[in-house]
Formats: sequence, structure tokens, C-alpha cells
Amino acid sequence: MASTLIKKRQIENLKIVNADIDTSAAIDTNKLAEGADFIKRTGSVTFTGDQSMGGNKLTNLGAPSNPDDAVRLVDLQNNQAGMSFKEAARVATTANITLSGAQTIDGVSVVAGNRILVKNQTAGAANGIYIAATGAWTRATDADSSDELKSGTFILIQEGSVNADSGWVLSTDGIITIGTTVLTFAQFSGAGQITAGTGMTKNGNTLDVVGTAGRIVANADNIDLATSGVTAGTYTKITVDAYGRATAGATATPSDIGAQPSNANLTNLASFSGPGFYVNTATNTNVARLIAGTTGRIGVTNGNGVAGNPTIDLLTSGVVAGTYNSVVVDVYGRVISASNIPVMSPSNYIVRETPSGVINGTNAVFSLANIPLAGKEMIYLNGQLLEPGSGNDYTISGATITMLSVPVVGDIIRATYYY
Repeated sequence: MASTLIKKRQIENLKIVNADIDTSAAIDTNKLAEGADFIKRTGSVTFTGDQSMGGNKLTNLGAPSNPDDAVRLVDLQNNQAGMSFKEAARVATTANITLSGAQTIDGVSVVAGNRILVKNQTAGAANGIYIAATGAWTRATDADSSDELKSGTFILIQEGSVNADSGWVLSTDGIITIGTTVLTFAQFSGAGQITAGTGMTKNGNTLDVVGTAGRIVANADNIDLATSGVTAGTYTKITVDAYGRATAGATATPSDIGAQPSNANLTNLASFSGPGFYVNTATNTNVARLIAGTTGRIGVTNGNGVAGNPTIDLLTSGVVAGTYNSVVVDVYGRVISASNIPVMSPSNYIVRETPSGVINGTNAVFSLANIPLAGKEMIYLNGQLLEPGSGNDYTISGATITMLSVPVVGDIIRATYYY
């Protein structure tokens, strides 16, 4: 049948129902009166109310990437893999306990039926999740086998002075044998547990470092020392506070350290570097001196004072120490030579001694009782003084007299001498 074009004015007052439209008809939705309320596969129409799926499922969803994307079951399963959530415990231990009877744990009075996280036992294999009882405690039925209690198991704590609102995870790795394997629980969360420690304040969820006014400054991203009022620089005199901070700086004066003010005399002294004694010879004028002795008379040891105090002494004159009856002195009163001159003593004076020896006309040798001082003897023959010496009347050696002419019987020999 030939198609006929129907003009708008011919149907504008008629009502078209679903039966009037062929199932194969293609009609643009924007030509429909309520086109904006249709769901479009392009996603260009936004829902304006809650949608009920009538017990049906949304399938073939894409992987979520934004916080408000729909989550697939596989995403939840992957996120849960390796973790085991346990029903919350009322309290968690803070020290080793006896696993029986009612008791107080972390400030909470535990009664029969309460779930308890036991994590501080001396025997670590006794740690775990327990149900309190009036008698012996037993492990919770959801945590009493190795397949129920494994690495990654975590549990939340409801009450307690220390552990309230905290979360704990079992960190023991490998295969776990209940009652044999040491179980270690580590804290992984602590909602509301953070408190301001020493030197800090807490305001809501914000912790602030408290700096002492004038000493510590808490900046946006660091903590620093407060300036002390001293301009940065080098000083020879500073004032420090009880915290060791320089609060004032200046240039030191001699009076600050009890020193003598600088002057020309000190400057002059500072120029000396050699040994000796420094002597002020005039105003602001100093010279180095040494102590020296007079040649042959005065000796000086360590005259520059370097090795010790100087020592001044007389030099020796060459005379051996002793007692003399004849000396020679110089103009300084020093004995430069000395000797002993024989002194005649009456007790050592012999008068008219008869030498021993036979006078018989043949003997010419006679002996004295003592050895005369050289040249101090007088020998007499028959009252006549004899002349000593070789070729003269006699010679003498020690106490022995040898006559040149042999005395004869009747001659008289006498000797007078000092010895």
C-alpha cells in the first residue's frame, strides 16, 4: 500500500497510543513530549530520584576509580584478601594477667561473657581473643583455630583507660598453631587515643608545639629559636641568660677582664722576642740586658735567665786551697800565689851536737841526729867554722856529713843547725 504523508494539523487533536506505533518504528526521543525523562544509554540524563532495581542486579560494571563509583564484589573480595575481621573486644590487656575469673583490665571491670584481647602474656603463645568467665577463660569460638586466627586478623577495642577505641592486628607470620605459636598483636589504629604530650597542646584533631615566649618559636613547618635581641656578629664581650643565649654583645675593654690598658710601654715590650732581662731605660723604652762577669775574676752562669736564675761567683785564681805563710794578692784582694817559708823554732834548734862517727884518721863520714834545713847547718872542727860545698871543707846530704880532710885522733867536731 502506498504511504501517505499525514500533516500535523490532521492529527494534532488525536491521541496516539502504544498500539498505534509499529514495533519497528524508529522515533527520536527528542520528538516525544516527555523525552527528557527517558534513561539514555549515553548517560546524558541524570536521575532525579532513588531507583529500585526490584531485586535485579547491575552487571558488567567497570572497575571503580573515583570515590563515588559503584563497587564490584570482586573489588571487595580483593580488598579483603589476607585480612580477617573479628567482633570487637570490650577491653585489651596492658600486662600479663591470670586467665580466669572476674578482674579489672585497663581500668574496666571485666565480667563473664566479655570478649577480651589478651596480648601481653609472659608466655606469648597464650595471647589471643578470650571470653571471660568466673572460672577458667576460653578462647573465643571465632579465634580458637589456626584457620580463624591468622596473620592480618584485626580487632577493635571498645573500652579502657589506655586502649579504648584502638585497633590491633595480629602480626605473627607463617602457620599458626593455637597454644604453641607466640602471637604478637600490633596497634594499627587509635581513634581518639592521641593526647598532647609534654610541650604540646591539642585542639580537636590538631596538635601544636608549645614554645616558651621569647625562647622557642613554633613556625608553620619547623621549630626554631627565638631571636634574643642581639644583632648577628662577632663580639669580644657578651651577656648570656640562664639558657646560654647571648642577649647582649659589645667590645670588651681591659677593665672587663682585669687587664692593664694598652699603652706605648706595653707595645714596646710586645716587640721583644729574645732572651734576657727587659729594662726600662726611658719612658716607653725598653731594652734586653744580660748579666755578664768580668773576665778572669767574676763568673756568671745562665746570664740570660733562660735555663733558670742567674748564678754569680768568683773565678778560681789558680791557688790551691790551703794554709800558707807567704801570699801574693792583686788589687782586688785575691790571692794569686802562695807559699810556705820555713820558720825557725827554738825547739828545732840544735847547738853543738857531736855527730856520730869514729875519729881515727881514716873515717871521713859522720851523721847528725836530724836532717838540717837546707843551708842552715854550721859545722865546726876544733872550734873553726867549716865551709860547706864541693871542693870546700865538707858536703852534706840529708843528715850525712862527708869531710874533705879526714879528721885525726884528738880532733873535735861540733854541729849547730835548725831542722
